[in-house]
Amino acid sequence: MRPILRTIRAVCSRTLTCLPLLRPPCGTIVEGIALPNPTSVALHEACGFRPVGVFHEVGRKLDQWWDVGYWELVLEPSSGSSPAT
Repeated sequence: MRPILRTIRAVCSRTLTCLPLLRPPCGTIVEGIALPNPTSVALHEACGFRPVGVFHEVGRKLDQWWDVGYWELVLEPSSGSSPAT
């Protein structure tokens, strides 16, 4: 394994061990990433996040519109019931 991946996984592991301290506890963490950003995508995916969608040209940065991708990390799987959509 490349040293940078070991470092990323170590940081993720330490960060994720703090999550039970959140009050109130959360079941899912959602992160938005301005795209393209392969480094941030790799970091989130190394931490266990999975991509769930992209909104096109909704982020504004450096006088440009950017796509924003969303990743989620499910901490506590639901009991089987899902909210109505």
